[in-house]
Amino acid sequence: MASFGDAFTMTIDSKAVIAHFKHSSRLLISCLLFALALLVASGVARADRIAPSDYPELTDKQIGLVRHIVRLANQIPGDWTDMGSYSQSQAENEAYRFQLAEATYALGVAQYLKTPAYRELYSDAMDRLIQKMLRRDVWGFWVEMSQSSLVSDPDLEGLYPPEYDPVGKKNIHYSGHLLMMATLYEMLYRDGKYEEPGSFTFVYPHGMGTLRYEYDLGKLARLIHAEFEQNHGLGSECEVNNIYVGCAQYPLLGLLHYDHINGTNLARPMMKEHAKAWSEVSNLYVMEKDPLGIPVSTRVRQQDFVQMGASAALGSMGMIHAWNKEYVEAVYPVMRDKSVSFLADGTPQQSYVAGSVVDRDGNPIQGQEGDPFQVSDPAEFGAPVFHSVVSTAVEVGDEKFAKAALDYLDREGGVWKNGEFYYPRNDDYMSPAYMPRWGALMLATAHLNEKDGLWRLYNKPWGKSELSSPQLTNVEYPRAIVKQAYYDAEKDTLVLTLVAGEQPGGVTTFAVERLDPSKTYTILRNGKALGRLQAGKLTVKDGGTAEWREGVLRVTTDLSSAQTYVISAKPTKVARHKFSVGS
Repeated sequence: MASFGDAFTMTIDSKAVIAHFKHSSRLLISCLLFALALLVASGVARADRIAPSDYPELTDKQIGLVRHIVRLANQIPGDWTDMGSYSQSQAENEAYRFQLAEATYALGVAQYLKTPAYRELYSDAMDRLIQKMLRRDVWGFWVEMSQSSLVSDPDLEGLYPPEYDPVGKKNIHYSGHLLMMATLYEMLYRDGKYEEPGSFTFVYPHGMGTLRYEYDLGKLARLIHAEFEQNHGLGSECEVNNIYVGCAQYPLLGLLHYDHINGTNLARPMMKEHAKAWSEVSNLYVMEKDPLGIPVSTRVRQQDFVQMGASAALGSMGMIHAWNKEYVEAVYPVMRDKSVSFLADGTPQQSYVAGSVVDRDGNPIQGQEGDPFQVSDPAEFGAPVFHSVVSTAVEVGDEKFAKAALDYLDREGGVWKNGEFYYPRNDDYMSPAYMPRWGALMLATAHLNEKDGLWRLYNKPWGKSELSSPQLTNVEYPRAIVKQAYYDAEKDTLVLTLVAGEQPGGVTTFAVERLDPSKTYTILRNGKALGRLQAGKLTVKDGGTAEWREGVLRVTTDLSSAQTYVISAKPTKVARHKFSVGS
């Protein structure tokens, strides 16, 4: 008979214990992996909760500015309504070419920063602006200006023969803008339109027969690059005999986008050469030197400089910031403080300094005192100096000054009309509310830009992923206005907001293209579920109007109030892994 103690006697089997331990370990690891999967999945779900307010959108004023520029672009050829200037010539700063260029830059900034997932309105308007640049009433001034003058060349002994080709040589204040406009268009839309031979064609009806000059983007880029090389990087002449610092920035940036599109390397080496050339003969691009004497231009034959004070020099710094950020941010505060100030009531005061001519050591040249480019009527010159300073302030992130200046100019000079916000011309040259045409469009760029906006536009251009991302299309503009259109690649989510462009009410339709039919998308309208797209099949909730046809999502919506849509792909499931524990 077994004893009491025998009942509790156990024979320890080592193999059984080991087997039990392995089973328990596998169970524990499985539980841990399951808990981890739940944790990761819940984290993904939280990350995918989209707040439309987290993404860029246009303000009402920005929408008004865009609508104004689109209307200018859509005017029939030869209709220059709201673009006519005080100047009787296309040689001055209010010329059509400067307005068309600045309008293009404003739209480009808005496209890139604010509504990158809605392109049809912007691409069409930008293309129309470029087409207007090719009209003879825009570039025909060069026939007379190419003959030079005593104003730009005091040693001139006789006029040169006229040039009928507006981009063949010099005239960089036209050709440089054309290059920047077209490369910006191609970077954003990549349709190759201006890469085609003859895409830039200039026709002049000469008395001895029609003259015709044909270029394309590549030919224009190489020609301008060669002119910079010929002048050792300083730039290319605007009017004959004068190379302006400001005029050089547009073709340099145009070459930067051209390189991105075509895989060339023209811009960066030339930018280094440009900075080196100017720093060797002046205080431009040299941080250790006083920035207040920065020249505006150099006269080629005389080898001297034209200076027009800190304001005029500072106006170029916004564009320079796009490729020489560190330098501009170092000199900007000193130049701003010498350029502008504010009265107690917030009125901006510009410190205008009359131009002067100095040698390369900064000494005034006898007989050349005063501004060599000043005319009998200052308003004829139409210089948007203060406006370019404001635009530079936005780019470098000087929010306090930029806001104060824009608030004042909006209050004193801005108007609303038919859904557009813009600045009518004001010819009072001595008033702080003075508004030349080019300056008005610079303010549009300032409103649409943000800190480092131009820098990002030229240093982080769109590539294949941005160009192939989901897009909002077929918007019934101006019945409907796109306030927000942004694709978040990390969350695979498209955020859209449409508002009424005319009277609130009624319905409109739009489309969404480039959704991946192999993915599952949830569609929200104003935060509520509208439908689900799965394996190319759309399921819509009661009260929703949408259809999926031929790879395109088509939606009908009312415009009684703002309509926000969030189209989000289902997060990828956490991958399953096989684990083995021992043997």
